[in-house]
Amino acid sequence: MSQITDPRVSFLQKAYPWNDHFAEFKIPQKDLFTAIVHQKASKVMRAMQKLDKKGLDCIVDKKGLTLLMACVIVDDYPTAQYLLSRKVSVLKKDNSGWTAFHHAAIQGNQTMLDLLKYSKEVKDQNPELLENNCGLNYRIMRQLLERTLPPPERPVFHYFDEESQQVIHNASAHKFFELTQSWFVQESLVSPYYLIDQWDQKRSIESMEEKEESMEEKDPSKAKHFFDYLNYFIVGNKYAKFKKDPCPLYLKQTPPIGWGVYADRKIKPGEIVAQYAGQYVRKGSHSTYYGGDVDGKIFRNLGPLVNDGMPNIVPVHVTIDHLPVVVYMSISRIKKGRELFIDYGYSHSVKHGPYRCKDLETLIEYITIQGGIKKIFRTYEELSDEKQYLHHFQVALRVAYLKSVLSYIFHTPSVLLDLVFRGCMTSRDFPSSEQFELNFNPDQNSQLGILFQQVSHIAKNYEEIIDSIKESSFERDILQEVQDFLLSLSGEVDIVTRLLISQNILYAIKINGVQWFSMEKQAYWDTARILFQIYPIFRDESIDSITKKEMIKVISQKLPEKWREHLLCILNLEYIIDDDSLLWDKWLAMCIT
Repeated sequence: MSQITDPRVSFLQKAYPWNDHFAEFKIPQKDLFTAIVHQKASKVMRAMQKLDKKGLDCIVDKKGLTLLMACVIVDDYPTAQYLLSRKVSVLKKDNSGWTAFHHAAIQGNQTMLDLLKYSKEVKDQNPELLENNCGLNYRIMRQLLERTLPPPERPVFHYFDEESQQVIHNASAHKFFELTQSWFVQESLVSPYYLIDQWDQKRSIESMEEKEESMEEKDPSKAKHFFDYLNYFIVGNKYAKFKKDPCPLYLKQTPPIGWGVYADRKIKPGEIVAQYAGQYVRKGSHSTYYGGDVDGKIFRNLGPLVNDGMPNIVPVHVTIDHLPVVVYMSISRIKKGRELFIDYGYSHSVKHGPYRCKDLETLIEYITIQGGIKKIFRTYEELSDEKQYLHHFQVALRVAYLKSVLSYIFHTPSVLLDLVFRGCMTSRDFPSSEQFELNFNPDQNSQLGILFQQVSHIAKNYEEIIDSIKESSFERDILQEVQDFLLSLSGEVDIVTRLLISQNILYAIKINGVQWFSMEKQAYWDTARILFQIYPIFRDESIDSITKKEMIKVISQKLPEKWREHLLCILNLEYIIDDDSLLWDKWLAMCIT
């Protein structure tokens, strides 16, 4: 643990800074901790000898750390040995329920653990029975920290070989790295720093000792949400079966995305199909491969490689072995050879760039069979309000499926536009702003709310154009061209550029008539490509404002005159140049109006 500063050591050093004039034993609590933290315990040894056992045990800091724990944390073996000779408690807990054994285990300090085991107190009470605020005893903590990578030659996964057009079973961990440039792990690796972060959380012994019911004893009828209900079934009934007989999956290249995860047998609704494995990380990770507390970018199994798309599986957050875990549960029937999809949520960057739904036809077919988006939403609300899922697992799965499909549609503005231009959604199918915010934007993401309103506005304009067209084959053919062009943008440009182009085309058609599009189609296609170059520059935080303005000015010379004038005008407003998102949105609004 020497490569990164131990947060416990940092806390102690900050709480008890060294003073060059330190010489006298004036304040027992402060001076003893200061001496131990800075490896100067010999200076106060005589003073410690004057304190009885009770006095030594009573000295704790504001986090509940004892002198013995401080010795363990800074690896002061001689002082720890002396304190144990004075029979101080080795089983006393700090405010987070950690004993000296926990603090030694987190460091992998076997020498210190062996020393602690010689205490007579251990003979009367087994330290392995004492759990901390995470529900971990020190031995389980050590087992978690000892998780390692499999040997390179060990068979760990299956993949589809493009050359032979066959699934290669039981490929090695080395092959996994060769294909994905990441290390295979069966279970998520746990670093000492992740567990220390749990120690640093403000949680008292009293709250820790209020034991929650185990998952096996929970009454599913008391679940507050259908995901709580699924959680009960996963931990209580399904996880052990999954670990014993994992669902067979394989990797396959899915251009242009990269790797995707596919079913190697039929999967029924309600099965656990995968566990998201990687490395438990400290708070504040910005990785795009992030499931719960686990980062799946460098270390991973197949879980982090599941792509975004129309969901046929859903992530469920559970607690396994006292650690938060994400498992994927199937919410529909999945045929052998079908790709697995989840909804990443709007905050993921994949939703903002060029986006083409691989399962769009399946999604359209489902919406049609169910009678439209509005009916799907109504069914979801009825089942959720009545909480029928509390009594039937299959109903819970249906609620999860309805919620996942709706969330995917409204979290993916590009798919929402596709459904509008394919005639599967009208402006009347859009939920109200209140319903949208409550069900699909609980985090109050302002950008998602704005995009929702813009797509809704586009839907109204598109309907008005369709209604205004005369029954002539010529106009219908041109309208088909418009539709094909607007749909073709989905996989070519980011969502903001696509919205800007779509708004302008529909606005111009309303003014000039649909025939106008035949003359301007190529100009708009060229403009879309130019905007696709400009948008990333607006968002690039590594480019300073002056350089950014010059780059945009050069590229903007190829834009239509009106758009170029608006853009140059905005760039000259120095007072908003520091907020590039505002700058882009302001220009977008000017171009649309």
